Amino acid sequence: MRILELECLVKLKVDSNILDPIFKALKPETTRLVSRRVSVTLEKTDGLVIFKFNAKDPTALRAALNSYLRWFSAVERSLKSIEALQSP
Repeated sequence: MRILELECLVKLKVDSNILDPIFKALKPETTRLVSRRVSVTLEKTDGLVIFKFNAKDPTALRAALNSYLRWFSAVERSLKSIEALQSP
């Protein structure tokens, strides 16, 4: 039997003024183990949020990618909406 390990690196460019809030909102989601089939790490550097996914099968990788990218999108949209409301 062959053991499969999948790795995926996702780098997302983020406006500098919302980089820290996005990172702080998503970081707690990476510290607790949601599944034994996938792990996720999160980093920030030079205007990028970097997700590193390690999965034991393609289904787990797809599910994790969908979840984290949707969370990222929701947080980013929320922060941009708040920013737009605060601008004169």
